[in-house]
Amino acid sequence: MNLKMNQNLINTASKRVFDHLQNGESLKDAYIRSIPVIGLGYILPVGKSYLVNKDISRYLLENEKLIFSLQSPDENGKRSIVEIFSNLEGRALFMVVNLSGNIIGHILASYNDSSDALNIFSYSLKSEKKINTLLISFFRYFKQLLPINLCTLMVTNADDVSLLQEIGFKKADGVVGKKLNNEGLYSEILEWEDSAQTGEGLILTAGPSISSKELSYTYDAAENGWNLQHSSYIDRFETYFANYLGVKYAIATSSCTGALQIALMALEIGPGDEVIVPDMTWVATANAVKYVGAKPIFADIEYDKWTLDAGAVERLITNKTKAIIPAHLYGHPANMTQLLKISKKYNLHLIEDAAPAIGAEWEGKKCGTFGSFSAFSFQGAKLLVTGEGGMLVTDDESLYKKALKIWDQGRNPEKQFWIDGNGVKFKMSNMQAAFGLAQIERVDEQIQMKRRIFSWYQELLGEIKNITLNTEPALGKSIYWMTSITINEGSGIERGELIKYLKNNNIDSRIVFPPISQYPIWGSAVTPGVNAENVSLRGINLPSGVGRNKSEIQYIASTILKFISKNYS
Repeated sequence: MNLKMNQNLINTASKRVFDHLQNGESLKDAYIRSIPVIGLGYILPVGKSYLVNKDISRYLLENEKLIFSLQSPDENGKRSIVEIFSNLEGRALFMVVNLSGNIIGHILASYNDSSDALNIFSYSLKSEKKINTLLISFFRYFKQLLPINLCTLMVTNADDVSLLQEIGFKKADGVVGKKLNNEGLYSEILEWEDSAQTGEGLILTAGPSISSKELSYTYDAAENGWNLQHSSYIDRFETYFANYLGVKYAIATSSCTGALQIALMALEIGPGDEVIVPDMTWVATANAVKYVGAKPIFADIEYDKWTLDAGAVERLITNKTKAIIPAHLYGHPANMTQLLKISKKYNLHLIEDAAPAIGAEWEGKKCGTFGSFSAFSFQGAKLLVTGEGGMLVTDDESLYKKALKIWDQGRNPEKQFWIDGNGVKFKMSNMQAAFGLAQIERVDEQIQMKRRIFSWYQELLGEIKNITLNTEPALGKSIYWMTSITINEGSGIERGELIKYLKNNNIDSRIVFPPISQYPIWGSAVTPGVNAENVSLRGINLPSGVGRNKSEIQYIASTILKFISKNYS
């Protein structure tokens, strides 16, 4: 299992974030891209096109020694403000404004292209009592966007060091106060760790990463995405998503459930047909089958991987079976090699429920590219979010056309307002698609952040004898949408007591899905899968939101260990 951070990915993602911040065309764009600071105002990125703003220019001139101390003049002397700040490779300048819109300070920051670090080179603030609020707000904003591990601050006033140490800053290892340049400026590097509030508020199980890009795209869609532009972001989102997966066609939908239903309708599966689904998944996998009048047949899961067991599937195939829907549960890929083999052997359709698994892979191929159709979810707890929403993808042109017509309520594409086929209304709005486009453009760094969270859990809990971490299969790559544990048989640990103990210590968690075959909605009694029932009684999802930091994971792990040692040692 290779969980090592990809430095090139971090550099590319960081550059993309900084470029977006600096590419605003107006002061309005700056506010849309701004970082709010509670009780103070906003941190506004200074775009290249509005450096000529009189208030900003005046501030830069008045503080040029402080800000420009790290800038080298060219051979002809000092460059103009616009010249300097139009060439800030890897850096970004921010103005701090109060709630009245007046400039009260600045931050000059960069990402380090040789390590996963965010650096503040220069800063000032008229309200000195709020400097801690300003700096912490800035660092926290970027820590929930990028897989950076280190935040550093260059201090040019020795008197500030002790104050900053009180709010979570510490002297960087091996770095001492020194002369910065020939002008004799004092400089010291401090590191910041976000640990002061760990455990004081509830640490949630899930949570998305939202950047200014989502806000600016959605604002643009709200302001301009009408009439001739009514589907501009939908088209861009679908195209980007299809290209990311490496498939030909994508259709944005109102939910993953709706996408699965459209897929089944396009495959002409209905009353009298059977579709095999996992016994442990979210109910939507089977509900979509029910919605088209077919019958869901529940197959057991693999005990150690929690995904559909190919052997259990084959034992359930009858002459009524028309399709198999594996679910890539919690971001783990199902065994697509075996499932594809079975589907071809019995001439069955394969529909992937990839709801929580965007970016997961099986044998180097992305999940969502194996079946006749695949469906993804952007519900608010998923890796990528649009509030609610989904995506249906396929490589088959004829199936795409059938699905598109169903998605468009059975409308004949050659005859205006003429309905000559069955259809549904499961469309995504342009504003949701704008949000989704920004999310998919940031997908790789978010996956890396999810995998980093799992690596922290693995480091801290991987050798504990009473619990087992749910890990990716040998031939697959998980996005670890939910880091999960199983309480080992014979440990004596009561799952409910552990969940209660975590909650009392401000740690959210949740049980894994029960065997869905046991719900009373199917109309007949079914014996649950042995593995599905076993895992469902002992599995727990741990806090895994994209923005979780290492100190939080350390706190969660130490709380689990404290519970085990106190009650079950």
